[in-house]
Amino acid sequence: MKVVIYTKYGAFQIPAEIHEEIGCECGTEIDDVYHCYGLDIDRHDARLVKAVEARADADGDFHNLRVVTIPDDVEYRIEEYDGMEWIAEKHRTWA
Repeated sequence: MKVVIYTKYGAFQIPAEIHEEIGCECGTEIDDVYHCYGLDIDRHDARLVKAVEARADADGDFHNLRVVTIPDDVEYRIEEYDGMEWIAEKHRTWA
């Protein structure tokens, strides 16, 4: 399974051109520069993955987005620190 994550500090955002291409609604308004903040589709949505992969540079990044491949049978969650994200396998915790 392929999942899109944000690789820099700050809020997750995707370029407005991808929002328009995949036809999803924006969580907030598109700003007057480049990005649309928020996302109302799953990060493993094939349309989102395809759009990011099609624009990724040699390092695999596009506007601080990266496609990460994980095993298909993994239940995952996206964790972050100050906006920089990574994928973690879901597990149970108690306090």
